[in-house]
Amino acid sequence: GHTYPRNIACAERIGAGLSLPMRRYSMKMGVQLLEGVMITRLLSSRESIGGAVGIDKQGQPYVLRAKSTVLATGGLGQLYQRNNNANEATGDGYALAYEAGARLQDMEFVQFHPMCLARPGTTALIPYEYIVFTGGAAIRNNLGQDIMELYGLRNPQAMTRDRLAQAMMNEIIAGRSHGGFLSLDLT
Repeated sequence: GHTYPRNIACAERIGAGLSLPMRRYSMKMGVQLLEGVMITRLLSSRESIGGAVGIDKQGQPYVLRAKSTVLATGGLGQLYQRNNNANEATGDGYALAYEAGARLQDMEFVQFHPMCLARPGTTALIPYEYIVFTGGAAIRNNLGQDIMELYGLRNPQAMTRDRLAQAMMNEIIAGRSHGGFLSLDLT
């Protein structure tokens, strides 16, 4: 499903498994970290971004000047009731960029795990890659068909989250769901 072959990797505490090593490496490289500060505005001119303005938890304002600025604020997955994004993924980075004059595009392409428990008030997600590819589980429509087979997604190299999400939505739109949901067959 990708330009280059890939392996499916799973880390304990997925977000922390990536962000904590990056933090340690950054500190080792001499990057100064300013924690607990929420950025409220980017300092922009017509040509560039020269830093940011923020405030800490005690109300202390900060003005940060920079030769270059990188927004690494996460996505906007929390706009959706069920998602596997961090609670902080509320779209703040998009808002900062837009207010500074950036032209946003392809905003409809939001990606997260397409499978979660369908109980009201539940956001627990299922590690479908492991269960489906290692455990042999099936994602079934209301006809009992395995949609992984129907859509040619059984091969881990062919299956991507977007392809799985599209297959699931196609089944729901076609009326082959269980009241808007598909089932995960663990037998």
